[in-house]
Amino acid sequence: MKTSHQTEKKSPRVFHAGMGFLAVTALSACGGGGGGGDNTSANKVTNDLYAFASSTSVTVPTPKGVLANDGADLVSVELLSNVNAASSLTLTSDGSFTYRPGAGLDRDSFRYRAMSDDGKTQDGQVTIVLDLDGAGCTEMNTANAQSVAVRFSPTDLTSAAGLTYSIISQPSKGSLVGLDSALGSATYQFAGNSRGADTFEVRVQDDFGGVSSFSYTLALSPVRIMPLGDSLTQGITSDSVQEPSDASFDSPPMDQRVGYRKPLFDLLNNAGYRFDFVGSQTDAGFNVFNDYQHQGHPGFSDYEIAGSSDPDGSNSGDTFTPGVDGIYNWLSDNPADVILLHAGTNNIRFRTSSVGVENILNEIDRWESDNSAMVSTFVAKIVDKNRNTDDHANVLAFNADLEPMVNARIAGDDELVLVDMYSAVPYSIAPASNPTFDASDKTHLTNTGYQRMADGWKSAIDANPALLGKCN
Repeated sequence: MKTSHQTEKKSPRVFHAGMGFLAVTALSACGGGGGGGDNTSANKVTNDLYAFASSTSVTVPTPKGVLANDGADLVSVELLSNVNAASSLTLTSDGSFTYRPGAGLDRDSFRYRAMSDDGKTQDGQVTIVLDLDGAGCTEMNTANAQSVAVRFSPTDLTSAAGLTYSIISQPSKGSLVGLDSALGSATYQFAGNSRGADTFEVRVQDDFGGVSSFSYTLALSPVRIMPLGDSLTQGITSDSVQEPSDASFDSPPMDQRVGYRKPLFDLLNNAGYRFDFVGSQTDAGFNVFNDYQHQGHPGFSDYEIAGSSDPDGSNSGDTFTPGVDGIYNWLSDNPADVILLHAGTNNIRFRTSSVGVENILNEIDRWESDNSAMVSTFVAKIVDKNRNTDDHANVLAFNADLEPMVNARIAGDDELVLVDMYSAVPYSIAPASNPTFDASDKTHLTNTGYQRMADGWKSAIDANPALLGKCN
């Protein structure tokens, strides 16, 4: 609080700076140091820090203005340097000011000159911290620890900044304890079940009535990934001519079948993701790399992957067993945090509806509900196919039906990511350079095609890294 010098001022002068623009968040005031000229305590300037929690205009009154913690003889101010050009500032001579933050800013500042009645001056600086988009992320390796300290306020602020934090909603895969409402910190305790992304909502309020809210993310690893689908998940590159109905005769030999899984493993591992491929299928690719588990079933249609007999007939060579096979039972045997789903290629000649894929997603939801677990599913538009006359057109129609179905479920808060695998693996066969599809069956991918498929998964994962336990 200032001495009576301030209350005696009449008609304070007004200084304007910057251009108005909308955006940002907030905080509050505390001290610093600085100045020039006479540096006695009565004429000393203390630099200021304000924290604001709102993207709209904020007015700082005289009792909390830039003169509030300066020397008693300093009774008026003038503006020396303005705020960011995207922001707007109105500074009055009594130290009060009105500020509107510019879009996208998290810091701003201006300089002022404080003056005494006898003409002595001191210069000061005001730093503004904007906590509008406080959204952040903390990684946690659940293999090493079951709790982690979380700071969801700007790290250069102290509890004296005048912000008050509260938790609007708790995370779903753990809980927050020990909230420091002034500092904006707490301890996250992992519940020990699902991993991947966990979020909670935070509310922040400043000393000037500004309020905002934001989401904060915990990225929990290692993540269990289930590659789910048919022969394109197992890794077949070509059908057998001698035994076309028996996938065990297809190429390459079983112990060499890795499809997109080995190149994706390398991509994710090199990018620093911590994960483990899971599934009941352990016979494909075991001589190529160690993390070969998957849930790829050659010939299975989307209906069969969902766990029900296909109304249009089976293409699986009688390997599908009702009541045994299906995603619900597979998840029960090998729980996953993330599923990479590519299904629908088999039986594409008979139907273009994505209802079979929707059945798979419904079964995943049922398993989540029954097991108090959470699964994030990357749903792929299927790659092309040209074995039969209508296959290509049917693939296009299937994908056109799939996309709105997935988007509608996303809008309903289903944890899905739509992956455009059709575009990621452009169709080409020999004699094209590095063809993506086998020229004989025009269905299965070459090693080049599987590399493209791995790239497609990786791009989708990189756009959603927290789902795989990584902040960025």
